[in-house]
Amino acid sequence: MLKAATMATATISMDAGILQNVIRIFFIIIECVFYKINNFVFIFARLTVNLYFEVMRKFFLCCLTMAVMSLPLLADGPEIRITPRLEGNVSSAEGLSPDWNLGASSLYAFVDGDFSSHFSYTASLHLLSTQLRDLYNQKYPLVNCSWLDWAYVSYDGGFIGVDVGKICHNFGFFESDLDDVDCYSPMVSDTWTENCSYQYGATLRLNPWETQTFELQFTTSPFMKSIAENVWAYSLCWRGEMGVLSTKWSFSRQYAEEESEEGLLERNAYNYIGIDNKLTFDNFMYTLGFSNCGAAQIGDISCSEFVGRAKFIGSEKVNVEAMLSWKRLKDLCYGLSVEYFPLKDDSLRLFAAASNRHLHTDELPSAISNFMACLGVRYDLVLSFRKH
Repeated sequence: MLKAATMATATISMDAGILQNVIRIFFIIIECVFYKINNFVFIFARLTVNLYFEVMRKFFLCCLTMAVMSLPLLADGPEIRITPRLEGNVSSAEGLSPDWNLGASSLYAFVDGDFSSHFSYTASLHLLSTQLRDLYNQKYPLVNCSWLDWAYVSYDGGFIGVDVGKICHNFGFFESDLDDVDCYSPMVSDTWTENCSYQYGATLRLNPWETQTFELQFTTSPFMKSIAENVWAYSLCWRGEMGVLSTKWSFSRQYAEEESEEGLLERNAYNYIGIDNKLTFDNFMYTLGFSNCGAAQIGDISCSEFVGRAKFIGSEKVNVEAMLSWKRLKDLCYGLSVEYFPLKDDSLRLFAAASNRHLHTDELPSAISNFMACLGVRYDLVLSFRKH
């Protein structure tokens, strides 16, 4: 009798516990529905982003597949350019021993092709580098140092154009329009070095006049560490071609999730301004640019950088460029580079570059001198399947 009563009591307690859990779950659902709808919206957005990145991760393989299939079908097949680069690099900071390494030695592959007169595709693969593990250690290659620089499909309708995929973040000087394999470490600006150029997103191009282009861009944020973060970047760029004057003016707003002093995650916004102007006269080309990177307030110029360049194209064989930059109104850098093209088709390039930077820190009373130089060679092997 006592055993039966005990069992009955246990059964009632179990039923009460189940009922209590059901009621608790019911109220949790009610609370989520009526008071936390934004959480559902965020979860849906996160799932959408996850799916987007999963698709974009395999985008380049799709481009290759489409390029191969397009050979017998499309008006023009793809053009593939294989570019190996080998260089030696030395850097020496004041008071430290020189550091010798292979610098930006790498192997690149570029694929370009057309689906039709209005649709095209392009991709850039960073196949080998001196930091090989970092290239392929990204499940979602969100940063500069990854095996996939860019891969996107373009639509060009004359007045309007669209790029969708992994694209170059539209910010900075004219140097950001160059392929990475064409840039030399001693000669690039800090704006180029410190900013992540390649992001997933889309660009809308408007061409109201033949010499003027306006570009509106929406991409993942360079501050994004994983796809779980809901942070993005927006940019607006104006490109102009007015006789000898070319312009690239841009404004970018980038968001980041950062930990506050209280240990809570907060969403911060940073402003990036880039103004670059280029003058071209026969064999001479001059550029003068200003950038302000990562300022919380637009008027804050503590992260500003002025960069001036003068390039002389002495003949079809030799290019000489001088660079002068001034960052944070106190750090000075000056450099010189030389390029030599011994072959008629310019497929082989010999290059040398050197620069000296005077950096100021709060810990030391005087500037620190940092010297860097590189010497190398690169070659372009072009495989064209175009019919025209």
